[in-house]
Amino acid sequence: MLNRVEKDHIEHQPVRIGTLLVNEGYIRKADLAEAIETQHKESQATELALGKLLVKNGLISKHQLQILLEHPELREDIGTFAVEKGLIGQHQLSECLRKKPQQQPLAEALVADGYLTDRDFKAFIEQQLNSVKLGELAVTLGMISDTSLNQMVHKNRYLRTIGEILCDLNLISPLDLNSVLTKYRKHLKLGEILLKMGLTDRPALETALRRQESRGDLLGKILLQEGILSEDQLFSALAAQFNIPFKKLEGYTYSDHEKEALAKIIGKGFSHQIRTVPLSIEGSTLTVAVADPRNLKAVHSLWSKRVDLLYSPLQQFL
Repeated sequence: MLNRVEKDHIEHQPVRIGTLLVNEGYIRKADLAEAIETQHKESQATELALGKLLVKNGLISKHQLQILLEHPELREDIGTFAVEKGLIGQHQLSECLRKKPQQQPLAEALVADGYLTDRDFKAFIEQQLNSVKLGELAVTLGMISDTSLNQMVHKNRYLRTIGEILCDLNLISPLDLNSVLTKYRKHLKLGEILLKMGLTDRPALETALRRQESRGDLLGKILLQEGILSEDQLFSALAAQFNIPFKKLEGYTYSDHEKEALAKIIGKGFSHQIRTVPLSIEGSTLTVAVADPRNLKAVHSLWSKRVDLLYSPLQQFL
């Protein structure tokens, strides 16, 4: 039997969104179990160091990773590493740099002088495996493109929520998910999403939040003005907030037949009003792009069958 303290603790624990979706009848317990298992597998992947992720995703070979780890630009950081770990003082590092032969690697000199052990050196290599500098160096050396690096980091560092996974598995629609998130106030805040996606750090976010409080502007607008985020990064985060895929639609065109069919579903005036543009009809599925995810209910009222959603700024349409 629970005592009063234990009972109060359990009653005041936040209810997880998966449990709420089951309780509301949107998904089955088996659906939730599948989503949790998927999330568990993804969480294991996020624990890999950047260098190992590059190899795992086929972006570089093991041989290329070794070239990166042995590159002078990465090895030159070993002095900073030794000082930060308390293995050597700044004066001792300066003295070691002064007396070592010009062609001798600093790591070798530090080991020879007894400042570093083989174990310390291995710890340094492990740290470099997960350094931002390793990824930047891979781009500089032409091993991977900057776009490929950013996409891989986002994919493997950002742990999807249970709601996102359920949507991607087609076990619940974004409309139904967002309905429950809104009802129980479970939407993640934009700042939390940006931190999860690795698009900003906490000090920069806290500075932007203070400016938001004093100015009254939207957080996203401030982050854009400060150059902390690009428009694409902001739109990606907003799409994640509403569990809708983000897609740029520059150059998107319709055939005359598509225009005629889509115009029957939503008129130009209502399209502007709810900031929504129909893109295609395939079978019984209507695909639409939305610029304001808060209008999802109005979007779904357009079509009695399946509606697939994309998030896009839609500047060229509206």
